[in-house]
Amino acid sequence: MRRIHFIYLVFVMLLTAPSALSARPNDARHNNRRAWNVEMQTVKTDYLAKKLDLTAEQKEKFAVLYSKMESEIGAVNAETRKIVDEVKAKGKAATDADYRKAAAASFEIKGKEAAIEKKYFAQYEKILTPAQLFSLKDAEMQFTKELMKKHSTIRKNARKHKK
Repeated sequence: MRRIHFIYLVFVMLLTAPSALSARPNDARHNNRRAWNVEMQTVKTDYLAKKLDLTAEQKEKFAVLYSKMESEIGAVNAETRKIVDEVKAKGKAATDADYRKAAAASFEIKGKEAAIEKKYFAQYEKILTPAQLFSLKDAEMQFTKELMKKHSTIRKNARKHKK
């Protein structure tokens, strides 16, 4: 179960993280990453809507809320990554206080994510039926599993073609 949560966390970070590949925000890489994030969010909400058997009205409301939640979680992850990356960049020059701050941020992230999810749970209750609400987490995990399988297949095929 922890592994699935870890995979989900990694996926969310990849999905919602702003691109750190470029110092210029209008760089082509940044724009491509942003477009990919939007596309992945659409694919995920479509997948969840299908798995939860949402009506068109439910899907519209759910997609807006889910996107907001994912953005908030992404912001928390980005903030934590920034703190951790700063310590890594300092290398041996990092102080004990730097390490404490980065460690605390790393340990606190799950609690922050949980608080965000709990906030949105109350809003999902207004849109989803109890059965749909119950199935949401399972559908998210299924999406992550399928995404990881596809990614694995693509990597295996790429290695075969490389040889």
